[in-house]
Amino acid sequence: MRCRLVLLACLAAGTARAAAKAHDWIGINQWVDDWDNVHMSATDTARVADWIRWYTYMEWTTDRPGAFHFAPTLIPAFDFDNWFGTWHRAGLKVSLCLNQPPAYCSSFQANGNRGGPPDKYPPCGNTAGTHPLDYADYAEWVRQLTARYGRRGTGVVDALEIFNEPNLTEEWGGWRHDACPRTHRDWCDADVAQYAACLKAAYVFAKKADTAMPVSGGVTAGFDEAYFDGLQANGGIEFLDALNFHTYVGEDGSKGPGHPPEYRHAFRAFCQKAAGWRDTHAPGLPLWLTEVGWDAHDEKVRPPTFIGATLREQADWLVRAYVIGAEYLDRVFWFIAADGKPGMATTQFDNCGIVHAYGERNPKGPPSVRPKPAYWWMALMKKEIGGLDYAATLAYNDAGAFAYLFRDPASRGGVIVAWCADAGKPVYAGKMLKRRAIPLMGSPTACTQVTPKTGSAKGTRQELRIRDGQVLVDLSETPVFLELDDTGG
Repeated sequence: MRCRLVLLACLAAGTARAAAKAHDWIGINQWVDDWDNVHMSATDTARVADWIRWYTYMEWTTDRPGAFHFAPTLIPAFDFDNWFGTWHRAGLKVSLCLNQPPAYCSSFQANGNRGGPPDKYPPCGNTAGTHPLDYADYAEWVRQLTARYGRRGTGVVDALEIFNEPNLTEEWGGWRHDACPRTHRDWCDADVAQYAACLKAAYVFAKKADTAMPVSGGVTAGFDEAYFDGLQANGGIEFLDALNFHTYVGEDGSKGPGHPPEYRHAFRAFCQKAAGWRDTHAPGLPLWLTEVGWDAHDEKVRPPTFIGATLREQADWLVRAYVIGAEYLDRVFWFIAADGKPGMATTQFDNCGIVHAYGERNPKGPPSVRPKPAYWWMALMKKEIGGLDYAATLAYNDAGAFAYLFRDPASRGGVIVAWCADAGKPVYAGKMLKRRAIPLMGSPTACTQVTPKTGSAKGTRQELRIRDGQVLVDLSETPVFLELDDTGG
C-alpha cells in the first residue's frame, strides 16, 4: 500500500494543476441588507476568507437615468463607500454580483410601463434584446460602479459578476423577450442570447472605467454545460475574465439529507466537468465556484432541506469541499456567512451560515452572532493553507483515504490535508483509519498535526514522528492539517 501511495504522490507532483493560489482562493458570501441587521464583522470575515462576495442591486442606487447614489444609496442605511472600504481595510478582496435593474432600465421602459410586472415586457421596447446596446442602462451602472470603486477610484472592489443564475427563469424571466418555451429546463435559446448581449455591454463598460477589473459571467445554477455552449455560440465567452457557477451537494428537490462531497464522487466529478469544458472551449480561463454550502443548525438533527447536515458534517464537508476543489478551481466561495433565521429552518439556505444569527426576525433581544463549528474549521483552514498554493493530490479515495498537498510559494514548506470518507455513504459514517501511512515529499525534519477544535482558530497541535519518509496518522472524517518544513518543490 505504501508503494502505491508513493507512486500516487509522484504522479500527482508531475501533473498537478495548480489552480488554487495563495491568498486568492478562499471566499465567502455575505448578506448586508435590510432583512437582517446581523452580519459578521469585517475582522471576523477576514479570519475565514480572502474574498467576500456580495449581491449588489442596481435598484438600490438609481431610480432614473444618469442619477447614481452610492454613499448613501437610495436606502438610507446602505453606504457603499463605508461597506466596501471597511471590507478592504480588513484585508478582504471584494467581488460584487450585480443584479436587479430598476423600473426605468431596459425592459421596464416598454409599452408605457411605469413599474408593473416586468415579465410582461421585453428587454428593450419592442426589440428582442439581443444587441449589447439594449442593455446600455445596466452597462452604464456597471461603469459608474467600476469608476468609483476600481483602481482609478477608491480601489476597494476587486471583481465584478454579471447577474446571478440567469439560467433560471425566476432570475432572468423579468428580462425575457417573450414567453419562449423552456427548451433547456429553465431557459430557452433567446434567454442565453440576451444574457450574452448583456454580458458584452457590461464587460466593455467596466473596462472603460478600469481595464484591469476582472469580470466574471455565467454565474449559473449548477455547471449548465448547454448554457455555456449557448454563451459561446453567441460570442459571450470572449467577454469573460472568469467562468462563474454554483453547486450544492444533495438530492435536489428532496428533504435531505445533504451529501458529503465524496459521495459517489459527485463534487470531484462536478469540478472535472467544469475544468474539462473550460479546457476544450476556453483554455486558461479561470474557474470560480461562487456558491457551495450545507444547511446546519443542530448536532443531531439535520434541517429538512436537500442540503441539510449536522453541525459537524457541515464543518467537515466545508473543508473537504474546498480542498477537493482546489485541484480544479481558482476560487471557491461558501454560501453563506450568517444564518437567515434563528432556530431550525425548513427553507434552503436559512441555516447555511457558519454562524447562528439573530436579528430583526428575533425582536425579543439584541442582535447576536454565535459561531458554529464550521466557523472554527474554516478559520483554521485559512490559517493553515490559505497562504499556500495547491500542489498535488497525494491520495483520492485510496482505501478511503484522501490527502492533498499545499505548498508555500516562498519556501519549501507546506501542509498536507488528510481525512478518510466512505464514498458510498450519503451522510456522516463515523469512518476511521488507524495509523494510516502518509508518504512525505522532499526531506522534512518535522511534522505537526493540527486538528480542528470548536472555539479555537488554531486547533490542537501534536508532533508526529517522521520515519522512512512517512508519518502515521489516525484519520477520521474530520480533516487534519500536517505542517511540514520541507515538501520538495
